[in-house]
Amino acid sequence: MRARGPITIVLVCVVPVVLWAASGPLAERISGPYAALTSLGVMAGLAGGSAFACNLVLGARYRPVDAYFGGLDKMFAFHRRLGEVAFALVACHALLITASRAALSAATALALFTPAAGLIVLSGVAALALAGVTLCFTLFARLGHEVFVYVHRLFGVAFAFATLHMLGTPGAPLSAPVSVYVAVLSTAGLLGWGYRSLFANVLVRRHDYVVSRVNALGPAVVEIAMSPAGERLHYLPGQFIYVTFYSS
Repeated sequence: MRARGPITIVLVCVVPVVLWAASGPLAERISGPYAALTSLGVMAGLAGGSAFACNLVLGARYRPVDAYFGGLDKMFAFHRRLGEVAFALVACHALLITASRAALSAATALALFTPAAGLIVLSGVAALALAGVTLCFTLFARLGHEVFVYVHRLFGVAFAFATLHMLGTPGAPLSAPVSVYVAVLSTAGLLGWGYRSLFANVLVRRHDYVVSRVNALGPAVVEIAMSPAGERLHYLPGQFIYVTFYSS
């Protein structure tokens, strides 16, 4: 089933919203502009944070996850769109929370972006700003692959700030089931980021090859022949690999 991967991710992102909605009477959460906007902001934040965590898990490129999506190419295509959706939801969270405070007073809304808001609130602002800048570079800037990789790693830093914000925001405590769910999902996301971005040289299995021949086939096409220095890489026709070259 080609859609099982995306459907699963959508369900994972919807679960914390449902748990939050079931944790208390909804009538009290929509009584007035302040409460209604805050509730919508919390739901957008939970869905966006969950999507953010799932995106880091997808970015880890675990083999079972690739297979579940029907191949790395399909998973990567969804990974890109999920990142955009996650940022949009997180941005909506920030706008709705700001609007809810503006319903009280402009000064209350502006205070969210000052040191008076406290470390936890400002961590959310930092997460949004860092994710936004990183997403813009990723989608619109023409970066070399190595620079792209380093820029992409900043998503994990942004998510670490987002996790601190989600689990510690004052004034909007989460129920125990929601907190546990967010903590588990956030841990999975951070572990995926660490596995692929921070400790890949140690944790990700690699195959050593030696370049035996280089043929220039055209102005922008080079054929590189390599011989295994140890265990041979097993592959299927049509697959691709990531290669790192080290000069001797």
